[in-house]
Amino acid sequence: MALMVSVIPYSKCSVIIFLGFFVIEIFNSVTKVVLAVEQELELYTEIDQGGTGLLIRNKTANLRDIAPTIVDNIQSFCIQGRWRIFPKPNFIFDDLADLLAFSTKSFKCHNSPLGNITGSARYLGGSNTELLSISFYSEENQLGSELVVEWEELHELPFQPKSLITMGESSWTVWTEKEFKGKSLCYRSVKRVTVLNNLKNPIGSVRLNCTGSENENVTLDDAKSSVMELIEKAVQARGPPANLSYIP
Repeated sequence: MALMVSVIPYSKCSVIIFLGFFVIEIFNSVTKVVLAVEQELELYTEIDQGGTGLLIRNKTANLRDIAPTIVDNIQSFCIQGRWRIFPKPNFIFDDLADLLAFSTKSFKCHNSPLGNITGSARYLGGSNTELLSISFYSEENQLGSELVVEWEELHELPFQPKSLITMGESSWTVWTEKEFKGKSLCYRSVKRVTVLNNLKNPIGSVRLNCTGSENENVTLDDAKSSVMELIEKAVQARGPPANLSYIP
Protein backbone atom coordinates (compact mmCIF):
# COMPACT_ATOMS: atom_id res chain seq x y z
CA MET A 1 0.00 0.00 0.00
CA ALA A 2 1.48 3.34 -1.06
CA LEU A 3 1.49 5.99 1.65
CA MET A 4 1.58 9.74 1.12
CA VAL A 5 3.92 11.79 3.28
CA SER A 6 3.28 15.32 4.60
CA VAL A 7 5.62 17.67 6.48
CA ILE A 8 4.25 19.55 9.50
CA PRO A 9 5.74 21.75 12.26
CA TYR A 10 7.10 19.87 15.24
CA SER A 11 9.26 20.47 18.29
CA LYS A 12 12.66 19.08 19.24
CA CYS A 13 11.27 18.87 22.76
CA SER A 14 7.66 17.79 22.27
CA VAL A 15 5.49 17.02 25.27
CA ILE A 16 3.37 13.89 24.84
CA ILE A 17 0.34 13.61 27.09
CA PHE A 18 -1.13 10.13 27.68
CA LEU A 19 -4.81 10.03 28.67
CA GLY A 20 -5.81 6.37 28.70
CA PHE A 21 -5.80 5.45 25.04
CA PHE A 22 -5.45 9.11 24.00
CA VAL A 23 -2.07 10.39 22.85
CA ILE A 24 -1.82 14.14 22.27
CA GLU A 25 1.38 16.07 21.48
CA ILE A 26 2.09 19.72 22.30
CA PHE A 27 4.84 21.22 20.14
CA ASN A 28 6.60 24.33 18.83
CA SER A 29 7.71 25.02 15.25
CA VAL A 30 10.33 22.82 13.47
CA THR A 31 9.68 19.78 11.20
CA LYS A 32 8.42 16.20 11.27
CA VAL A 33 7.12 13.63 8.78
CA VAL A 34 3.64 12.06 9.06
CA LEU A 35 1.95 9.24 7.15
CA ALA A 36 -1.11 10.71 5.47
CA VAL A 37 -3.53 7.80 5.99
CA GLU A 38 -4.10 8.92 9.60
CA GLN A 39 -6.82 11.43 10.36
CA GLU A 40 -5.47 14.35 12.38
CA LEU A 41 -6.16 17.90 13.52
CA GLU A 42 -3.55 20.52 14.48
CA LEU A 43 -4.34 23.76 16.34
CA TYR A 44 -1.88 26.70 16.54
CA THR A 45 -1.74 29.91 18.60
CA GLU A 46 -0.31 31.98 15.70
CA ILE A 47 -1.08 32.33 11.99
CA ASP A 48 0.73 30.19 9.40
CA GLN A 49 1.09 27.34 11.89
CA GLY A 50 3.28 29.33 14.24
CA GLY A 51 3.52 29.55 18.01
CA THR A 52 2.49 26.62 20.17
CA GLY A 53 0.46 23.81 18.65
CA LEU A 54 -1.74 20.91 19.67
CA LEU A 55 -1.75 17.71 17.58
CA ILE A 56 -4.92 15.61 17.94
CA ARG A 57 -5.26 12.10 16.55
CA ASN A 58 -8.12 10.95 18.76
CA LYS A 59 -11.79 11.74 19.24
CA THR A 60 -11.54 14.34 22.00
CA ALA A 61 -14.62 15.05 24.11
CA ASN A 62 -13.24 18.17 25.85
CA LEU A 63 -10.41 20.12 24.21
CA ARG A 64 -10.11 22.69 27.01
CA ASP A 65 -9.40 19.99 29.57
CA ILE A 66 -6.25 19.13 27.60
CA ALA A 67 -4.72 22.49 26.65
CA PRO A 68 -6.98 25.47 27.46
CA THR A 69 -4.32 28.10 26.69
CA ILE A 70 -3.87 26.77 23.15
CA VAL A 71 -7.55 26.08 22.48
CA ASP A 72 -8.64 29.58 23.59
CA ASN A 73 -6.05 31.28 21.35
CA ILE A 74 -6.26 29.44 18.03
CA GLN A 75 -5.14 31.52 15.04
CA SER A 76 -4.54 28.75 12.49
CA PHE A 77 -5.10 25.04 12.09
CA CYS A 78 -4.33 22.09 9.81
CA ILE A 79 -6.61 19.16 9.12
CA GLN A 80 -6.63 15.84 7.33
CA GLY A 81 -9.57 13.48 6.91
CA ARG A 82 -13.23 13.97 7.82
CA TRP A 83 -13.73 15.92 11.03
CA ARG A 84 -16.52 17.55 13.00
CA ILE A 85 -15.53 20.38 15.39
CA PHE A 86 -18.19 21.14 18.02
CA PRO A 87 -18.71 24.30 20.13
CA LYS A 88 -19.44 22.27 23.28
CA PRO A 89 -17.81 19.31 25.03
CA ASN A 90 -19.01 15.76 24.33
CA PHE A 91 -19.70 16.51 20.64
CA ILE A 92 -22.77 18.66 21.37
CA PHE A 93 -24.09 21.65 19.42
CA ASP A 94 -27.30 23.69 19.41
CA ASP A 95 -27.35 24.83 15.79
CA LEU A 96 -25.66 23.68 12.59
CA ALA A 97 -24.33 27.22 12.16
CA ASP A 98 -22.14 26.59 15.23
CA LEU A 99 -20.62 23.38 13.83
CA LEU A 100 -17.59 23.04 11.56
CA ALA A 101 -17.38 20.08 9.17
CA PHE A 102 -14.32 19.24 7.09
CA SER A 103 -13.61 16.63 4.44
CA THR A 104 -10.08 16.61 3.00
CA LYS A 105 -8.21 13.86 1.17
CA SER A 106 -4.87 15.56 1.82
CA PHE A 107 -3.24 17.68 4.51
CA LYS A 108 -4.63 21.28 4.43
CA CYS A 109 -3.98 24.34 6.59
CA HIS A 110 -6.02 27.50 7.22
CA ASN A 111 -5.52 30.81 9.01
CA SER A 112 -8.63 31.30 11.12
CA PRO A 113 -9.36 32.38 14.73
CA LEU A 114 -11.78 29.60 15.64
CA GLY A 115 -12.93 31.41 18.78
CA ASN A 116 -15.50 29.56 20.89
CA ILE A 117 -16.12 26.79 18.35
CA THR A 118 -13.58 24.41 19.88
CA GLY A 119 -15.38 22.52 22.63
CA SER A 120 -14.74 19.03 21.25
CA ALA A 121 -13.61 17.37 18.02
CA ARG A 122 -13.83 13.96 16.40
CA TYR A 123 -13.00 12.39 13.06
CA LEU A 124 -15.54 10.19 11.33
CA GLY A 125 -15.10 6.43 11.43
CA GLY A 126 -11.75 4.80 12.19
CA SER A 127 -8.47 6.66 12.60
CA ASN A 128 -6.96 5.12 9.46
CA THR A 129 -9.02 5.56 6.29
CA GLU A 130 -7.22 2.64 4.60
CA LEU A 131 -8.45 0.06 7.14
CA LEU A 132 -11.80 -1.69 6.65
CA SER A 133 -14.55 -0.32 8.87
CA ILE A 134 -18.19 0.74 8.94
CA SER A 135 -19.48 3.35 11.40
CA PHE A 136 -23.07 4.04 12.39
CA TYR A 137 -24.57 7.29 13.73
CA SER A 138 -27.77 7.91 15.66
CA GLU A 139 -28.44 11.13 13.70
CA GLU A 140 -28.30 12.23 10.08
CA ASN A 141 -25.06 13.55 8.59
CA GLN A 142 -22.78 11.43 10.79
CA LEU A 143 -23.81 13.18 14.00
CA GLY A 144 -25.07 11.99 17.38
CA SER A 145 -23.89 8.76 19.00
CA GLU A 146 -21.23 6.89 17.01
CA LEU A 147 -20.46 3.18 16.72
CA VAL A 148 -17.28 2.20 14.84
CA VAL A 149 -17.14 -1.46 13.71
CA GLU A 150 -13.60 -2.53 12.79
CA TRP A 151 -14.07 -6.28 13.23
CA GLU A 152 -15.81 -8.88 11.08
CA GLU A 153 -19.31 -8.82 12.56
CA LEU A 154 -21.61 -7.32 15.17
CA HIS A 155 -24.58 -9.36 16.36
CA GLU A 156 -26.64 -6.43 17.63
CA LEU A 157 -26.43 -2.64 17.26
CA PRO A 158 -27.01 -0.65 20.47
CA PHE A 159 -29.08 2.03 18.68
CA GLN A 160 -30.95 2.50 15.43
CA PRO A 161 -28.68 4.38 12.99
CA LYS A 162 -29.79 7.18 10.68
CA SER A 163 -26.52 7.53 8.75
CA LEU A 164 -23.24 5.67 8.22
CA ILE A 165 -19.74 5.87 6.76
CA THR A 166 -17.53 3.10 5.33
CA MET A 167 -13.76 3.07 4.89
CA GLY A 168 -11.19 1.03 3.01
CA GLU A 169 -13.24 0.20 -0.12
CA SER A 170 -15.09 -2.41 1.92
CA SER A 171 -18.42 -4.19 1.47
CA TRP A 172 -20.80 -4.96 4.34
CA THR A 173 -24.01 -6.92 4.77
CA VAL A 174 -26.60 -5.48 7.16
CA TRP A 175 -29.76 -7.15 8.47
CA THR A 176 -32.93 -5.52 9.71
CA GLU A 177 -32.86 -7.66 12.88
CA LYS A 178 -30.20 -8.73 15.38
CA GLU A 179 -28.30 -12.03 15.00
CA PHE A 180 -28.25 -11.66 11.19
CA LYS A 181 -31.96 -12.20 10.74
CA GLY A 182 -34.61 -10.42 8.72
CA LYS A 183 -34.13 -8.65 5.40
CA SER A 184 -30.50 -8.31 4.28
CA LEU A 185 -28.83 -5.55 2.29
CA CYS A 186 -25.31 -5.33 0.81
CA TYR A 187 -23.45 -2.02 0.90
CA ARG A 188 -20.58 -2.04 -1.62
CA SER A 189 -18.09 0.82 -1.39
CA VAL A 190 -16.15 1.76 -4.54
CA LYS A 191 -14.03 4.49 -2.90
CA ARG A 192 -11.78 4.64 0.15
CA VAL A 193 -14.32 6.68 2.17
CA THR A 194 -18.07 6.77 1.48
CA VAL A 195 -21.03 8.21 3.38
CA LEU A 196 -24.74 7.41 3.36
CA ASN A 197 -27.61 9.38 4.89
CA ASN A 198 -31.36 8.87 5.10
CA LEU A 199 -31.21 5.16 5.90
CA LYS A 200 -34.56 3.72 4.89
CA ASN A 201 -34.49 0.36 6.68
CA PRO A 202 -33.65 -0.51 10.29
CA ILE A 203 -30.26 -2.12 10.95
CA GLY A 204 -30.01 -4.74 13.67
CA SER A 205 -26.73 -6.53 12.84
CA VAL A 206 -23.81 -6.26 10.41
CA ARG A 207 -21.09 -8.49 8.88
CA LEU A 208 -18.04 -7.75 6.74
CA ASN A 209 -18.28 -8.70 3.03
CA CYS A 210 -21.24 -9.63 0.85
CA THR A 211 -22.07 -13.10 -0.50
CA GLY A 212 -24.36 -12.17 -3.37
CA SER A 213 -27.38 -13.76 -1.67
CA GLU A 214 -28.59 -10.51 -0.08
CA ASN A 215 -32.09 -9.22 -0.78
CA GLU A 216 -30.72 -5.94 -2.15
CA ASN A 217 -27.41 -4.37 -3.21
CA VAL A 218 -26.44 -0.72 -2.89
CA THR A 219 -23.25 0.69 -4.42
CA LEU A 220 -21.90 3.58 -2.37
CA ASP A 221 -20.04 6.39 -4.10
CA ASP A 222 -18.00 9.10 -2.42
CA ALA A 223 -21.06 11.28 -1.93
CA LYS A 224 -20.64 14.59 -0.14
CA SER A 225 -22.38 14.57 3.21
CA SER A 226 -25.37 16.90 3.14
CA VAL A 227 -24.24 18.35 6.49
CA MET A 228 -21.91 20.66 4.53
CA GLU A 229 -24.79 22.12 2.55
CA LEU A 230 -26.91 22.49 5.70
CA ILE A 231 -24.13 24.32 7.53
CA GLU A 232 -23.53 26.63 4.59
CA LYS A 233 -27.24 27.53 4.41
CA ALA A 234 -27.41 28.12 8.17
CA VAL A 235 -24.36 30.38 8.12
CA GLN A 236 -25.72 32.37 5.18
CA ALA A 237 -29.04 32.85 6.99
CA ARG A 238 -27.66 33.83 10.40
CA GLY A 239 -24.09 34.83 9.72
CA PRO A 240 -21.12 33.10 11.38
CA PRO A 241 -20.92 32.86 15.18
CA ALA A 242 -19.10 35.63 17.03
CA ASN A 243 -15.28 35.59 16.75
CA LEU A 244 -15.38 32.93 14.01
CA SER A 245 -14.08 33.11 10.47
CA TYR A 246 -16.23 30.45 8.83
CA ILE A 247 -14.44 28.03 6.50
CA PRO A 248 -16.74 25.84 4.36
